[in-house]
Amino acid sequence: MIVAAFLTASLLGQNAAPPIITPSNPDAAEAVAAFMGLGRYSGTCVAHLPAGAKARLDILTSDQAPSGVQAWLISSFKQGYEEGLADPNRSDRTASECRDMERAANARMQAVAERLNGRR
Repeated sequence: MIVAAFLTASLLGQNAAPPIITPSNPDAAEAVAAFMGLGRYSGTCVAHLPAGAKARLDILTSDQAPSGVQAWLISSFKQGYEEGLADPNRSDRTASECRDMERAANARMQAVAERLNGRR
């Protein structure tokens, strides 16, 4: 899950500029939404994350972006994370539901990265 954020950042390139969201560039909006979705999953399911993922989550939610990861990616992730933490149903989520959310978030991240790389 958290690894997907780093992998996608690498796939997008270390010098990836913030996406310009226009009607002619719908993938840019999808990239932001994918990072927000991954963050939302992380915030919603933080109680079910393994210790290693929690450590990486601390890096992604810190005030300083990890080396080589663009600030706009982290900003999108953090916004989603905060939304996940605010989810009123968060405490009712089961580990199984969280695994399903993780799979969906990872699949979306991978699809966006592949589409964006295919257009370079």
